[in-house]
Amino acid sequence: MSKVLVTSGHLQDIADAIREKNGGSALYRPGDMAAAVRALEGPGYPEPTGSVEITENGTYDVKDAAEAVVNVSGASAPLELNFDFTQSMTDTIIGYTPDYSNVTQDSSGAKFSTNKGIIRLGRRRYSANTYTYEIDVDTLNLNDANHKRFLMANSDHGFIYRSTGVWALYAPDNGWVESGITSKAEFNGCTVKVYVDASGYWHIYKNGTLWWEPPYPISLDTNSSTDFRIRIGSNSNQGLGAGSIITGLRVY
Repeated sequence: MSKVLVTSGHLQDIADAIREKNGGSALYRPGDMAAAVRALEGPGYPEPTGSVEITENGTYDVKDAAEAVVNVSGASAPLELNFDFTQSMTDTIIGYTPDYSNVTQDSSGAKFSTNKGIIRLGRRRYSANTYTYEIDVDTLNLNDANHKRFLMANSDHGFIYRSTGVWALYAPDNGWVESGITSKAEFNGCTVKVYVDASGYWHIYKNGTLWWEPPYPISLDTNSSTDFRIRIGSNSNQGLGAGSIITGLRVY
């Protein structure tokens, strides 16, 4: 082992640095210093205190209160709106009352009574030129051989359980693109979130985890005053099967 010169001044500086960090006043022998250094805690972060009051949409730096309570003022526009089918089929979502047909309501949620059941939502973007829809699914009834239209950008294009037995997106100009997932019960008892970005690409989540990102966009924009941004089900015979139940919906 090479020999090095360590002066008493060097050792004093090391001991002073340890005491500065641990706040103590102990004296250290050279053999004690390594253990004393290992015992020092990292810089960490300050204990969170207080709360952060958010009154409108935006980006907020809360690093100094990382675990503090974040409150959304009740007097401001809500950041998230819930449509609870068990309470009222006439609640509004960001100013729009959902249009529905062949869908009944009871304590179990919104229940599709025929293959033509449909819930239509929105006529405008919801935030930052993007859309996010989060749907609580109890049951999707996909028993017959037809396509089953689950989440649609319009009457024909959207996220469908295809008659070939696979979940797929039908995109204008690109036709079918399949996910490879074949289970009819894939979303039963799950929360499905669809984030549609500003370019029209769909990002589909299941229980908070990214499930599939189809490679083609479907824009939810239309120039028609009679069309809707998104539909759950369809008013054709290729909609969700009777007995399908949706228990909740959130729009961002």
